Amino acid sequence: KLIISHKLLDYIIIKGHPAWQSLQFRDENKNLSDGFRTLMFQETVKHGVLFRGTLSPIISHSNEDIKKTISALDSAIMVYKKAITEGGYRRFLKGEAVKPVFRKFN
Repeated sequence: KLIISHKLLDYIIIKGHPAWQSLQFRDENKNLSDGFRTLMFQETVKHGVLFRGTLSPIISHSNEDIKKTISALDSAIMVYKKAITEGGYRRFLKGEAVKPVFRKFN
């Protein structure tokens, strides 16, 4: 619902089983982007949620935990949208983008 409300269906893609969802992050040209993925990590951490691109709710998560996660994701997605519309993630990212470690050629 957050992705839809921010009109980012072409940029944040949800994959996987409903109990274990993985998100893909795309840049302003709709290409997969480690920079935009890093921006999401950064922005959720600012709101006290450690998010690494997957959603895997478990029984021990309280209603308050879920509300906090949704709020953090909403705030992060707002920054993501600004980065999409204002020329990219670099202006918003503090530090370097994460780099893949399990690819043959990095």
